[in-house]
Amino acid sequence: MFKTEWNTRRKKEDIEVGICGKCLSGHEDDVPCLSEGAAFMSPTQFVSVVKHPYVDYGYEEYQHFLPTENVYPPFSLCARPFGWLLKSSMHDLNVKYNLEIDEDAEREWPRGKNWLQFGESQEAVLNYFYKDVVVDKSLCLVYASIIS
Repeated sequence: MFKTEWNTRRKKEDIEVGICGKCLSGHEDDVPCLSEGAAFMSPTQFVSVVKHPYVDYGYEEYQHFLPTENVYPPFSLCARPFGWLLKSSMHDLNVKYNLEIDEDAEREWPRGKNWLQFGESQEAVLNYFYKDVVVDKSLCLVYASIIS
């Protein structure tokens, strides 16, 4: 499910084999799974610069998106509620949690057919999803369904 075409396309197996068993420091941009939480057991902080994929697609509406530096503190991961950010989930989320996602606007937007596109929609989902997380107190369970 999460072995996406995007990660498969970016995978650099020759580099990954060469650094297998070693610290990822210095290879942050060579290992796409780092941004998916691959280094959550590492005592080392990592910094990775990411570019929004829609910029490369040439969509005019996204050309103002600049590369973004993501900092991963030691023993951390970037947790994204993928299922919650799918357009196919928006109606159920609105009904169940009253998130006020503008379903018509999301459906009519010509780009990004699968994912919520509007900042207001994403903010509503992420704020609700993370509202009960307490720094240094909340527990995160890591689950990998496909690891090959």
